[in-house]
Amino acid sequence: MYNFLLKLFCAFFACCLFVNVSAQNRDISLIGAINVPMYKETESDLTIGLSYGQFFKNGLGFRTGVQWNPSVADVNNVFGLPVAISYRTQSKTSRERLYSGALGAAGLLDQFGDYADSKDLARSVAGGFLANLFSNMEFFLGLTPGFIQGTSSSVSRVSYGNVTEERWVEKKTPFSLLLDAGFCVNYGIKRFDLKFMPAFHYNLLDSFVYHQRTGDSEVDQQTSLRWFFSMGFGIAYRF
Repeated sequence: MYNFLLKLFCAFFACCLFVNVSAQNRDISLIGAINVPMYKETESDLTIGLSYGQFFKNGLGFRTGVQWNPSVADVNNVFGLPVAISYRTQSKTSRERLYSGALGAAGLLDQFGDYADSKDLARSVAGGFLANLFSNMEFFLGLTPGFIQGTSSSVSRVSYGNVTEERWVEKKTPFSLLLDAGFCVNYGIKRFDLKFMPAFHYNLLDSFVYHQRTGDSEVDQQTSLRWFFSMGFGIAYRF
């Protein structure tokens, strides 16, 4: 895992050094995300990816790249190749960003000023100011075909008094195909962007099946894990 992370970082900074800096309609991003299946209580999974984006003057563009999930719903090593159509809003000037931040802070001050104590109010106003300092926003819709290298998860047993419940996740196919939709908020610092990316993902294939069996019952309750939610953070270099 550490070797993989090191290679991603090296690739990212190599691209920063050997690119044409005469334009900023392209970027390369290093992304990390917390990935949570929405139909099963489980530990949050991690997604690590490297993406390339190309945008045109009207804001339309596309993204592609590679990503790796050490675990998805307790099934190890899922690799994906995301491809998406994107739209990026026009970047705000420094003055527009400060004005937007001041409006966000003033709105929260007006809303909570009569009810919150001084510490909570200060945190809320500061948060409202920082949250509205973003440079631009990006909306995306795409597909991520993937290959699942790992095997089905091991069976876990949970006891409730004299009753034992068995749970596990079955890898039903070696492939996945996610439909992705979300948005990205960019905070620009010169040619770098700090990125905040919430997104929803729907698996078009029946790749992960959650099994649950209670006691001596032969009934195996099965649920396909199709909906996933991710909260991503990253850094991008525009060129």
